Amino acid sequence: MVARLAWLSGIALGLTLAVVRLEAGGWAVVTLKDVPDYVVAGKPVSLTYAVRQHGVHLTPGLSGWIEARGARGEVVKALASPAGDTGYYLAKLTLPTAGDWTVTVVSGFLDSKSGPLAMRVVAGGDQVARLGDAERGKVLFAAKGCIACHTHTGVSSKVGFAPDLSSPRFAAEYLTTFLADPSIKAPSRPGLVMPNLQLTHGEIGALVAFLSAEPKQSAAARPLTVRSGAAPSGVTLRSASRR
Repeated sequence: MVARLAWLSGIALGLTLAVVRLEAGGWAVVTLKDVPDYVVAGKPVSLTYAVRQHGVHLTPGLSGWIEARGARGEVVKALASPAGDTGYYLAKLTLPTAGDWTVTVVSGFLDSKSGPLAMRVVAGGDQVARLGDAERGKVLFAAKGCIACHTHTGVSSKVGFAPDLSSPRFAAEYLTTFLADPSIKAPSRPGLVMPNLQLTHGEIGALVAFLSAEPKQSAAARPLTVRSGAAPSGVTLRSASRR
């Protein structure tokens, strides 16, 4: 009986600390900017991300990094440095082999991390199918930090505190307007504000396609031939040593 009471007390204390930490600003959302459809093996790619305390306030002065894991257990890390804009950080990552990699941003703000992001790595000369709108929207749901607050079983088993988006619940027209300007809707809870992520028209279209009942697919996938040293759309390749 005493052991059970101690166990229940421990749970209560843990929940209390979690609530206190939430209210005190002990969490942040990581969002990646200009997410590529794929990267080329052996070529450095510059990835920029933002860290938003409480999901809203851009947070400078952090020491974070990007960590990538390959299907065979390879691990590559790239330290981040402040980018030009306050609260944004830049890391130059080189993934050595083609295949499926999982990328995570470790923000340096307590234990806040990005959701694991699947990244395709291709060899120069390979043919690569373009992602459809809904497929790209699924990638962006993790990369833009939506997964930190919202539940979507198609992306992760993690349960969020914001509305569950696993099933379509909003009209495409409303989603398009809301993602462009979240201020059109009052917060569902005090202090939990949906940030304006400055999404591009293409990013909004992809997210809407992923979240809508009848997603608008892009034109039929067309294979691309990746030239050695070529950069995919949305990616800047620079000559830089791996950190």
